[in-house]
Amino acid sequence: MAIGLQHRFVCTPADYIVYSLVLLSSIRYVYEILLRVLKVLRELPSLIDVPVPAGTEFTVCGDVHGQFYDLLNIFEINGFPSPTNPYLFNGDFVDRGSFSYEVMQLCA
Repeated sequence: MAIGLQHRFVCTPADYIVYSLVLLSSIRYVYEILLRVLKVLRELPSLIDVPVPAGTEFTVCGDVHGQFYDLLNIFEINGFPSPTNPYLFNGDFVDRGSFSYEVMQLCA
């Protein structure tokens, strides 16, 4: 028994062109955002001094790597960041895990 392609799963050449144009315009916006972020990051210092008043606690958190649920676990154990509960993140927020976007949203 041969299974043929159904018409609803086949793109016409016009549909393909429309989808391609939508994708290309989206890529352009992502590229523009990345260029602006790069400009901002280049203007920031690579090292900063973080004063820690005597007698206060300061949480240093290693690389998160897009592990959203690990980050939630850290916050559950240590409390959410606040002026009285400061955190210092080393970086690498989004490079490996499946939930990089969610990590950035939570940290923003």
